[in-house]
Amino acid sequence: MNLEEKAKKLARFEISWWKAHHRKEKEAFIQNMTALYCLQFGINNEKAESAVMLRVEAADHHDKA
Repeated sequence: MNLEEKAKKLARFEISWWKAHHRKEKEAFIQNMTALYCLQFGINNEKAESAVMLRVEAADHHDKA
């Protein structure tokens, strides 16, 4: 994958998780952010999802504030 393709995918995942969060679509939020982290940081799905679950918890606290 070239740099332009990677940038487009990263942008798509970034926008998708943000929209899912604001629509309160938790599964879509998790899926898109996991894909984003895998691509952005070059980590496997398991590690990415673990990090995302911490982000989900933080978002829940943010939404309550």
